Amino acid sequence: MTDTPPVVMAQTNNLRLRQSMLLGSALEGGWTSPYPVGDHGTSFGPFQLHRGGALDSLGGTPEQANDPKWAVKAMMPRYAQAANQISEQQWRNNPEVAAEQTARIAEGPSQDYFASQGRRNVDLKWNNVQNVLHGKKSQPGMPTDANLTSAGDNFPSSPQGLASLLIGTLTGKLPGGGGGFTDFLERGALIVFGALLILVGILVLAAPGVQAVGEARTMGRRAGMLSSDSSRNFEARSAERQADQQRRTNIADRSMAIGERKVAVQETREQRLARS
Repeated sequence: MTDTPPVVMAQTNNLRLRQSMLLGSALEGGWTSPYPVGDHGTSFGPFQLHRGGALDSLGGTPEQANDPKWAVKAMMPRYAQAANQISEQQWRNNPEVAAEQTARIAEGPSQDYFASQGRRNVDLKWNNVQNVLHGKKSQPGMPTDANLTSAGDNFPSSPQGLASLLIGTLTGKLPGGGGGFTDFLERGALIVFGALLILVGILVLAAPGVQAVGEARTMGRRAGMLSSDSSRNFEARSAERQADQQRRTNIADRSMAIGERKVAVQETREQRLARS
């Protein structure tokens, strides 16, 4: 039966996924068949898939768990999700610890491997992993070539991972960075993504200026409305004053006319009396 490392290397070219799956299998069931049967005859294969636990949830049998091709393919989504939960800083600063933590999340032991197996053994297995990976071409960054089934914490946190996920969504296949046309698409997606970020930044920077212009226009319209209202009020008051003045003039004219008629009547009466 095929040993585990060649199967891991064949099924993914993501460096972090390779590191964590190689280390996890080395710490669990080992790399070479026949694999030990653990947990009192209930755990099988390189990843020690447990009957009544992970093996059942994956829909496998002990025979399938002992087949590295089936076991690696079945466990890869779990390892990918676990790897995406480890911080980018941890992966860069201490990949051994990051890979060990990824394996612990994916495998679910009661203790971390440093506590249960000792640092010396973990370091030895890590050196074996480095020997397997030496000179092998790998794709760095968060693993996006496994069939991830959830978002949120497992969503790619880097532009490279986001580009790969976008390409996978469009093409129906999540790429592992295998070069050629896929790399070209990833670079194109990254360029588009960067352009969108620049555009968003420009809009954010321009927003205060646009807001200020809008406020100035609003104030101008308000000022214009106030000015127009004041002009209309002034014109209305002027018209009222003119109308009042005209009424006063008309009243004075009528009074003078009445007075003149009274004087004329009085003069006529006096003339009649004088002739009498």
